[in-house]
Amino acid sequence: MKNYNNLITKYKSQLEKDPRSKVFAPLAEIYRKVGMNDEALALLKRGLIHHPNFSAAIIVYGQLLLEREEIEEAYTVLKPQLSINGDNIKFLKLFAHSCFKQNLILEALNTYKRVLFISPKDNEATEFIVKYDNFDSIENEDLTQKTFDISNLDDEIESWSTLSLVPQVKEEPVVEDKPKSEPGQIFSHTLVDLYLKQGAKQKAIEVLNSALAENPEDQRIQDRLLELEGQDEISESKGREDLMAAFESTAKKLEQKPKVELEKLTMAFELFESYLKKRSSEVLNG
Repeated sequence: MKNYNNLITKYKSQLEKDPRSKVFAPLAEIYRKVGMNDEALALLKRGLIHHPNFSAAIIVYGQLLLEREEIEEAYTVLKPQLSINGDNIKFLKLFAHSCFKQNLILEALNTYKRVLFISPKDNEATEFIVKYDNFDSIENEDLTQKTFDISNLDDEIESWSTLSLVPQVKEEPVVEDKPKSEPGQIFSHTLVDLYLKQGAKQKAIEVLNSALAENPEDQRIQDRLLELEGQDEISESKGREDLMAAFESTAKKLEQKPKVELEKLTMAFELFESYLKKRSSEVLNG
């Protein structure tokens, strides 16, 4: 196990000099890594009183709670921070894990879609969306029994020591940031591509339509929507042509049939044609 004694001594000394210092977050992370979980929790709770929206501390706190299987508490801690940390991939993945652990699949799914929006090549987000996008079909499955490894959320501890957490002058009174407004429709062309790879063209079209409503001047969205809808029209047209060709072929064969049999087939064809018109009217009129 790595020796963190020097860092622990350094951070504790800084906290003794200034109890409001933000070094409580990296110190708590060290405590978590070496298994001093109770000390880490106590330190985080004290520090978050002074810095309630400090993202680094919230992430350590949430990860620690998940590791201790305090799932509901982790969700309760992370949920209010979503609007502030909506562009923080590490936070979003941690929140998605807390949702998944409680079988809140839709919420986890939407969170991973946000990750994919920020980082289109993120494998974890892509795999989750592919697996659970049609979660209605697995709604009754007990997903909380699945193992979810959160160890990949760890960063090297050296990254904490490079942060500017210890100003040389006394800190000014904390002015909390105003929460950022959450985007309504999480959209990326990667999500459209993902739906198309799954063969869910209609979902891709729905996503593009929603995006176009919010960004009516976006030429790329317009082009992709026209392309997909155009494919449907071509497919529809080809279907009609194939049907008419089949009718013509059948008509030629009917000319060679005896008159009585021909009358029966004509009657059957008229009934079939009547059904097609009725069905077409139902579809067109909703």
